[in-house]
Amino acid sequence: MIKMLNKQPLRLGEVYFSQPEMINQILQSAEQPYMIDYQMPKILPFATGWDNLLLPSKQVIPALKQLIKQHLKQVRDRLGTELTVVDQFWIQLIRGLASQHQLIVINHFLDELPPNDARQLLKDVKQVAAKWQIVIIITTNQEAIFNNFRAQVLN
Repeated sequence: MIKMLNKQPLRLGEVYFSQPEMINQILQSAEQPYMIDYQMPKILPFATGWDNLLLPSKQVIPALKQLIKQHLKQVRDRLGTELTVVDQFWIQLIRGLASQHQLIVINHFLDELPPNDARQLLKDVKQVAAKWQIVIIITTNQEAIFNNFRAQVLN
């Protein structure tokens, strides 16, 4: 399964950047990416944080339990309407990891979050990519964000 972005091979365990409108044109992969979209989160408003994970608790592997405890411990019983954007992100990412996707695209999150939240999210995502040996592509429209985060976090 060859994954390429803008004709460059993608390595497992890495985070890449793309402009949102280019992702469909320049991404070449046999696998459909798992999409996490800020504008259209896949969160049920009437379900709790745990229920939104859509994972049977008996089948959650220890590494996922650790991520859930680290990022979702406080929101297990909150309704989807009460979840922050970052909580919604982690629910969707953990769902993608549980379904064993190797290619995850995160649309628009860095553009919408306050700088400190975006910086922390990017650091956490980079760690998840390396630990789970997946490819994560983050889309952003803002060139300044792209260059700033790339310089500070990825290099």
